Amino acid sequence: MKALKPEEEKSIRRFVRSRMRLLDPAHGFDHVECVVRLVLKIGRVEGANLRIAVAAAYFHDLPPKGAKSKFSYSTEDSAGEAEAFLTRLGFLKDEIGLVREAILPASYSMHLKGVLPKTLEAKVVRDADFLDAMGARGIARAFATAAYYGVKELGKVRWNLEKPVRLPPSFEGPDPTPIHHFYSKLLWLRDLMQTGMGRKLAEQRHLFMVEFLKRFRIESFGG
Repeated sequence: MKALKPEEEKSIRRFVRSRMRLLDPAHGFDHVECVVRLVLKIGRVEGANLRIAVAAAYFHDLPPKGAKSKFSYSTEDSAGEAEAFLTRLGFLKDEIGLVREAILPASYSMHLKGVLPKTLEAKVVRDADFLDAMGARGIARAFATAAYYGVKELGKVRWNLEKPVRLPPSFEGPDPTPIHHFYSKLLWLRDLMQTGMGRKLAEQRHLFMVEFLKRFRIESFGG
């Protein structure tokens, strides 16, 4: 499997870390690091080109210069940032095209627009990004995002967890409550996995979220 050269990865990490400092805690550099680790874990099993997939993982959520809100840019902006930086770094034109192709579908909003991953590397990167929105980290990130953007309520678990209702997501800002966010996005990610390893990891994280919501409902209503 091809991989990033150590000096290339060091340069990419330094650049991405510096650019992620202005974002909310759920979309900082630790999110990028988790996605990179998941890409390596999934990509090695699935046989992906890790040079392409890891580079895309580092850039998949990169804001354009000056952006301060996760809701003010898209993966199209991130792909543009990746193209500019990787060109300066000496990546081949074909490699940059593959990195762009892996970044563009790597968000839930792009999924809702019908943009699907076509290459194996794109599937691995999207699985990794979606996985970091699930499980214990997904729960923490949901509440961190809500708090950062000033959401005033936690929300209540009012819907059947065995047959959950799909609630509408917000695209201009955070969902009305972090609990709402489970029903607008997080509980549906398991079914969107593109790789065998992604599906295996997603099942574990999905069950953890369901158990959390069950406990939350019990404790909220006097259990």
